[in-house]
Amino acid sequence: MSGVETRPVPVNILSWPRTRDLITQHKAIYVSLYYNPDTTACGCYLLGVNRLAADLSMTPDSLDDALDEFARRGLILRDKKTGEIFVSDWPRWHRFGTSAARGALWTSISKIQSRDLWIKVESSYKSIPSPCKGKVKDKASSKEEGGSLGQARLPPGWRDTEAGTRAAAALLHVSDLPQESWAEFRARIQAASDAQWPSRISPPGHRAPHPAGGALGG
Repeated sequence: MSGVETRPVPVNILSWPRTRDLITQHKAIYVSLYYNPDTTACGCYLLGVNRLAADLSMTPDSLDDALDEFARRGLILRDKKTGEIFVSDWPRWHRFGTSAARGALWTSISKIQSRDLWIKVESSYKSIPSPCKGKVKDKASSKEEGGSLGQARLPPGWRDTEAGTRAAAALLHVSDLPQESWAEFRARIQAASDAQWPSRISPPGHRAPHPAGGALGG
């Protein structure tokens, strides 16, 4: 897939009202967010702060300060818990005109760990269809695929960790029961999701195996 299809850098980026009064070093940092090795098709990615700081001949603390400034100006969204950032203007400049480009887009969205960023990014690309859209019905009914119609609005990878499961439960107002296993808890969450959002489909890549688990509370 051509990088031109998914990763252009706007030529007037340094003259935007939100960027033109940045100090020179911060301008260089911001531009690098469009083309550094961590970037993904959707513009939301886990940023290697230490590596990027070394590439830009600066300290990680200085880079962290710059990222905070970008967030304040609305240039990026940031989740410090997961270490991910979303370049806010990425969807304005990136076009996904081929099936391969759209596949790369939705695959990268499915890998976002931050629930808040995932919701924002998915909303930013809601007008771009997944290349799998025409095959959804068969996939939803396949045990191998394991996708459930209601899962689309749950956090990506919610089955993989205890924290993700609890986040999904909170979203649906589902409380765990005494002596309930994780498998049972996740099954009730999925049932509540299917009941609330029966017409939605799972985004590509959100199908994770059920991890083995004992009783809750561990």
